[in-house]
Amino acid sequence: MPQGEHRSAAEKAESMARVSRGLFAPAYPAIAGRIKEVCGTTEGICIDAGAGSGMLGISLAKITDLEVVLMDLLPENRKYAEENIIREKLENRCRFVQGDITDMPFDNEYANLIISRGSIFFWDDLKSAFTEILRVLKPGGKTFIGGGFGDAETRDYICGEMAKEDPEWEKDDEEGKKKTVENRIRILMALEEEEISYRCISDDSGFWIVLEK
Repeated sequence: MPQGEHRSAAEKAESMARVSRGLFAPAYPAIAGRIKEVCGTTEGICIDAGAGSGMLGISLAKITDLEVVLMDLLPENRKYAEENIIREKLENRCRFVQGDITDMPFDNEYANLIISRGSIFFWDDLKSAFTEILRVLKPGGKTFIGGGFGDAETRDYICGEMAKEDPEWEKDDEEGKKKTVENRIRILMALEEEEISYRCISDDSGFWIVLEK
């Protein structure tokens, strides 16, 4: 059994929260800045799908006037997301909701913006996820969904720190890059098969899918 697969949901949530407040912390403001630059959405409702402890959505809330819903499948992430919301004094604009990307607990045309970092690579049913995203988006609403670190400087810093902490990381990273390419192909194929118009960003900020309803 690969390391980590036997961990409980509570242990996974705790580990994710620790990493997001530690090594990965610089990535979230960088990605939030890129979202603001690309999408230009600064008011209304934003859903951070697969939010985990909520660091991306919270980072975006800090530089916009958006009301941000931190949605995650695991209820164990609520504790950490709410701790982060309180720490940043954003209780009036951020909240945690448990939900599945293929069956979101929101009305039609609810959100102006849907964002996500990392979770798309774990979506089993991409077609249903994209269909649900388009249902929940308001007309004119956008997405910024994918994976990355926001910019080259942040990416290089985090990767350098990971290599320092784990000498085996570079070997694992090569395997991860192969898996990433496979995932990207799977994502793009799902969009093409569903005939969903999209923009793909693949640059120093990462790999992102931008939809506009």
